[in-house]
Amino acid sequence: MISRTRSLFIVLAVWAAIYLPALGSLEIKGEEGRRILPAVTMLETGNYIVPQVGSERYFSKPPLVNWMVAASFKIFGVHNEWTARLPSALCVLAAAIAFITVARGSLGTRGSTIAALIWLTSFGMIEKGRLIEIEGLYVSLFALAFICWFAWWEQKRSPWLTWIVPWIFLGLGWLAKGPTHLIFFYAIVIAVLWHARELRKIWNVPHIIGLVLMMSIFA
Repeated sequence: MISRTRSLFIVLAVWAAIYLPALGSLEIKGEEGRRILPAVTMLETGNYIVPQVGSERYFSKPPLVNWMVAASFKIFGVHNEWTARLPSALCVLAAAIAFITVARGSLGTRGSTIAALIWLTSFGMIEKGRLIEIEGLYVSLFALAFICWFAWWEQKRSPWLTWIVPWIFLGLGWLAKGPTHLIFFYAIVIAVLWHARELRKIWNVPHIIGLVLMMSIFA
């Protein structure tokens, strides 16, 4: 039997071994510049509301990733590739920790540890989780929302927990890339509830509050 402490140590060790080495030595590539430059401008101007690339306003994507990079630069006091990419790697870690904590009651200690390791070692997450691009953050927030909702629903936890906390992550996901993830999330939720013959439970007060909270985060 794997203890919770040992499970956490294994996950942290694997994450550190995969995501931290040479994190700052890779050249900026892809869309990373569009995530980093607005963050630098935010720190220089104090304007955290309107992202800018050079002198041009940048409205193509919501600003969450820019805020996270700016926060990392501010905390560490250094503007470089390592501090820019760390938030993305930390988001991947957060989802892995959710597996071994939130989902532990559903999957068991061993099962939740295996799930976390599969998450950490998937090729897509390794690629995107080591770059400050939106995809790593977006998928991690989706994973956090789904892990929390499904685990708490299966464990029959409080509806206030089950139907509100995951929607905070959905709201942050909306602030990261837009609302596309809601289509996939609700498709899964509806399928799960329909299979369990509990589809009527989707209409509840905590869910409405969760929706309002989600939209207020984006607004």
